[in-house]
Amino acid sequence: MTDFRYVGNFRRHRRIRLCSSGTTNLQFGQFTSYSIFQSPPFSRTTMATRQHKALSVKMPESGVLFAESIHAPDFSADVRSDPFHKILYVLDGEASYSETHPRHTYTLPAGSFVPVPAEIRHCCQDISATTILLLCMSNPFVEKDADVHALWQQLYKRFGRGAHAETFITVQLDKIWRGSIAEQANRDIGHRTAIRMGALQILTLLARLPPTCQDNSAEEKILQLLKHLESSFFDEWDLDRAASVTHLSRRSFSAAFKQVTGKTFLQMLTHLRLEHCRKRLKQPSPNIAGIAFSAGFNDLSHFYRVFKSHSNMTPKQWAQG
Repeated sequence: MTDFRYVGNFRRHRRIRLCSSGTTNLQFGQFTSYSIFQSPPFSRTTMATRQHKALSVKMPESGVLFAESIHAPDFSADVRSDPFHKILYVLDGEASYSETHPRHTYTLPAGSFVPVPAEIRHCCQDISATTILLLCMSNPFVEKDADVHALWQQLYKRFGRGAHAETFITVQLDKIWRGSIAEQANRDIGHRTAIRMGALQILTLLARLPPTCQDNSAEEKILQLLKHLESSFFDEWDLDRAASVTHLSRRSFSAAFKQVTGKTFLQMLTHLRLEHCRKRLKQPSPNIAGIAFSAGFNDLSHFYRVFKSHSNMTPKQWAQG
């Protein structure tokens, strides 16, 4: 039996785990949480026992289970298949992932993930000691809803050989996993719904990842980014994130973006957000604050100033015009 103790942020705070060696039967609810303002009762380096073999997972009735596996230096894994779908996300270290039919082997550095369908024979071995986050989903959870099934199919079709997520995506993944594990631990009212929502967030986030553009020309990278930006302009974008997605330096990205679009990145982002707001403001009884927030404006006063400077009228005047 395994006793998981989770403390704070996966990357910035200590993770404590007490577990038996060998195969572990992980069940729903076997998590306990501590506030990030509390001191953990044990030191990971002195008291925690890391995993020597792969976890053996028992799915809960909700059909979703989040887990974390911290591997010991002598960790070993056999070829296996599971009766559920899962996503393996390498938080720390480096792993080698392989499937037997057909035979494929891929390297998964930190920040990488791979979707693993049910009944697929596979093996995940450490290249260096890893910490792996798991999202396990039952067949009914994935296949009962057509949208969820389409997300899973898209995810496996695009990233069945593994993929590396950009830093801004890994931050979001860490947050969702952290929150979902906390829900499993606390089991407050609505926790099953919250856990299922966490799984759906991860599926959607990964299925919508922009195509990798590391080997494309600067123009192709900008065009791919623009397509992605049209459906994510409301997110927390900045120049650093955009340059990271395109694998360009800030200077090279800014020059290429201006050449392709005729605008700076900030000008284009503002244009997309304002176009969204203008359309929404023409709907019956528009909520100006809600519309501004949905477009990515977190400060209402700033939104009013930007809208008026670009439209020569206030949002209210636009709505009434």
